Amino acid sequence: MPDTKPPIKFNKEDKRVIQELHLLTGKSFEDCREFLEGLATMCLYHYLEDSHVHFPLIGNLSVVYSGDQVTNKGREAKINTSFEPDPFLKRIIGQTVDGDETDIEKQVRYRIAKTMKAFVDE
Repeated sequence: MPDTKPPIKFNKEDKRVIQELHLLTGKSFEDCREFLEGLATMCLYHYLEDSHVHFPLIGNLSVVYSGDQVTNKGREAKINTSFEPDPFLKRIIGQTVDGDETDIEKQVRYRIAKTMKAFVDE
């Protein structure tokens, strides 16, 4: 029989981010939490395959194990990471710095218009 308590525990900051994602997407808190758990699983899978993880619109993350260290909380893996931003992320940061409307703002406006149209059509 499986454990009744989930093995992954989220701290206060994690829960705040999940709540923010929930509010931005309209997806349930549980769906957002499961999505992030899936990303963590994907990171482990790509580590085991010795490949980078591609996060669409964000970039590529590479993780390399470099040994263990002992901390006051016990033994902890030491890892080296590298991040290569996606061209989309570079573009929206550039648009923001330039004071232009970003592609993200356009996407939000599109979603609002689509939702309003569906609401009116009902």
